Amino acid sequence: EGLGPVRKSIANIDDAIRAVDEGAATGAIQSFFPSVKASSVELDNIRGQMGLDVIGGTTFGALSESELKFALDTALPTRLDGPELKAWLQRKKSAQQKMSKELESAAIYLGQPGNTPAGYLEFRRNTIDPQEAEAQSVTDLVNKYAQ
Repeated sequence: EGLGPVRKSIANIDDAIRAVDEGAATGAIQSFFPSVKASSVELDNIRGQMGLDVIGGTTFGALSESELKFALDTALPTRLDGPELKAWLQRKKSAQQKMSKELESAAIYLGQPGNTPAGYLEFRRNTIDPQEAEAQSVTDLVNKYAQ
C-alpha cells in the first residue's frame, strides 16, 4: 500500500527538479510574486500536489491557512534559491528511493506464507549494513521509512 505513494513522490520530485533546471523562479523574494514563467507555474502545481500528499498522509481535519502553508512548505520549500532547492530535492529523492527499496523488500518477505513483521525485523537486523546499524536500530529505520 505504501509503495504507490512513494513512487508518486519520486516522480513529483523528478518533475520539480526538471522545473528548477528549466529556470523556475524560486527563493524568498520570489515567493512574494506570482509565477509567470511556465516552469515556475509547473513548480507551483507540483508543490500543490506534494502538499496534498502531505495533507493526505496525516489525519488533518479542516486546515487553517497557516496549516496549509506549513504543509506546502514541508512538501516543497520553494523559498530556497534554485541550487539549494535542487540539492534539497535530490536529498529527498534519495531518501524516498531508500524507502521504496525497503518497502519492496518488506512486501516480498511478507508476501511469503508464514512470514511475519517481527520476522522481517529480525531478518533486517541480521542483514543490515553494519555502518547503518551503528547509526540507528532497525526499529528506528522502520519508523523513519514509515513516515
